[in-house]
Amino acid sequence: MTKEKSLSDESIEEKTEYGEVFVATDKGLFPFSVLKQAAKQPSKSKQLKEEYWAADHGLIPPPFAVGEFLAMQDNCGYFDACVRQIASDVIGQGWKLIPIKEGEENEKEKQDITEFLLDPNGDSDEDIADITEKIVIDWGVVGWWALEVERDGDKVIGVWHAPAHTIRVHKTKLKYCQIRNGKKQWFKKFGSEDKISEATGESVKNSVHFAHEMIFGKRYYLPSDYYGVPAILPSVASVFGLMGIRDYNLSFFENYGVPQALVILKGRWKAASAKKITDFIDVEIRGSGNAHKTLVIKPPRDGEVTWIPLATKVDEAAFKIYIKILQQDVLSSYKMPPYRIGIAEVGSLGGGVAEEMTKIYGNSIVSPLKKTTGNTITKKIIREGLGFKRYRFEWNPLDTRDMDALTKRLQTQVSIGAITPSMAAVEVGRPAYEEGNQYFVAANYVPIGEESMEKREAIMTATLEQLKGRIEDAILRQNQTGDAGI
Repeated sequence: MTKEKSLSDESIEEKTEYGEVFVATDKGLFPFSVLKQAAKQPSKSKQLKEEYWAADHGLIPPPFAVGEFLAMQDNCGYFDACVRQIASDVIGQGWKLIPIKEGEENEKEKQDITEFLLDPNGDSDEDIADITEKIVIDWGVVGWWALEVERDGDKVIGVWHAPAHTIRVHKTKLKYCQIRNGKKQWFKKFGSEDKISEATGESVKNSVHFAHEMIFGKRYYLPSDYYGVPAILPSVASVFGLMGIRDYNLSFFENYGVPQALVILKGRWKAASAKKITDFIDVEIRGSGNAHKTLVIKPPRDGEVTWIPLATKVDEAAFKIYIKILQQDVLSSYKMPPYRIGIAEVGSLGGGVAEEMTKIYGNSIVSPLKKTTGNTITKKIIREGLGFKRYRFEWNPLDTRDMDALTKRLQTQVSIGAITPSMAAVEVGRPAYEEGNQYFVAANYVPIGEESMEKREAIMTATLEQLKGRIEDAILRQNQTGDAGI
């Protein structure tokens, strides 16, 4: 028999209440723990995202046919020369590590960073400059670039260039896929803690084939949230125009089948007459050595010889002007001065205009790329990848100076005592030297100063006294012997 449980027999559980800290906001009191949790959440944009209905495996297709730009690079010398010259100018002056805070240098840390950047992936023939050159070329040709990164734990142990035209962006922007010959290789966004399979791109917990990370960069393109655009896009028609001119000229020399002229014989001619005329034209007067020979034809009674030229003269001047317009259009896409890719310009472009164009090119193309790639190496590789915080990476600036004009200006300034020779040496990139710290004037570059002037006056007085004595001696000798030689 069970005992009925009465109200008095029930045990009353005491509930323990804990205190809570509240924070006053403009919207009322909120628990501190709630606000702290909210503060940890990253900010998110509420803008509408670009959508694709036919994305394969969530991969967004590029906004244009990438292969067309690769073909243009292969077939247009100006286009190829521009992107390669830009890459050379970005890395060509070398790089340096600069301490972020003065007085906090660490030689061991600097040495470790330098050793990694000189050999970032175990290939002793490729350093960080070689890798950067490749990604800048990708930027110039297709408008985006990518770096593959491998870690051992938290530390980066390898960095490789990934050909941009093979990379596709996932709609989440958290992973990427390289597609080549129908095969796929997945990568996750650099810094992502999610582990994904390199074969499928799906999240996995345990695998011996985790995907490497990828650093992705692009040149902003308004119609696409995922990909960039090359600067050459507005000048595509000009590139195809140059390619068309090249093909026309090749076709002219290789397949030109229109004869120069027709020779029509009317009347009763002997059977061998036509062949004799043909042989004379094709053999006897062919070549520069036989130029201006005369062909004399005696037609039969009521016969006639008619010469009808078929080849028309091409207006070469107009053709050259059109090529020049197309060339300038391609170069202007990259703000490229013509002389920088080996095009000799005459007139105003060889003087002050060329110097101004070089400044525009350096400030609008080269310097921003130096800054972008330098910041990527500093933040992603050195700080987040290697864990070093004391140094930042920086490319040496592009020298756009006109050295002839600079030398003349410095020479003038030295000659009027405005600067010292040592200062002039520093201006042209040479080290200062102690002997050049004296100011000079143009009078054979004699040192100036009160002491120097006194010395010059004494020397001049002594010289005049010597000359006076020699003149007196000469006069005396002349009176005695008749010889007045001084």
